[in-house]
Amino acid sequence: MKTKPTIVFLLPILFLFCTKTFAATGTCVGEDLGGREMCKNEGASCTIEGKSGKCRTTAGLGCLCKKTTLVALVENSFIATPGINVTWETASEVDNAGFFIWRGQLKPGKTECSLDLNIYAEVKRIEPFIQAQGTGASYSYFDNQVASGNSYCYALEDIDLADKSTFHLNDLIFATMP
Repeated sequence: MKTKPTIVFLLPILFLFCTKTFAATGTCVGEDLGGREMCKNEGASCTIEGKSGKCRTTAGLGCLCKKTTLVALVENSFIATPGINVTWETASEVDNAGFFIWRGQLKPGKTECSLDLNIYAEVKRIEPFIQAQGTGASYSYFDNQVASGNSYCYALEDIDLADKSTFHLNDLIFATMP
């Protein structure tokens, strides 16, 4: 029995302005069009409204300091089977109706996830819609539509009770079928 690597989903739904409290290696440099406060150094510590975080590289925009507030997800280890089992648990959910999982199959030779759609042979939303169970719930989806030897990137889309969709593209997750 083979064991697959652990995958971690940390999906921020709400980006807030940094409080300008950074480690010596980080400095806020303004905000992007999405209203996200930017910082200069990958991995720099930051504090947002009393919660600590790290600056993360996103789509070549530099780094952003983010706070996970409405939904926070942590994915557990999984065992290789004829598919990929994606599981996560929410730390909090506010007005969340549920989730869709998106899968991108990487083109041959590509080894990491990106927002650049040109690196994917196919990107599709996986059915069915996964109903919200509330704060602290555990979720699971078994993706049996994957092929041996291919690499995939996964992202979550959450739908709120007003039918508003939020894509979590800052934390794309990589998995390879053996």
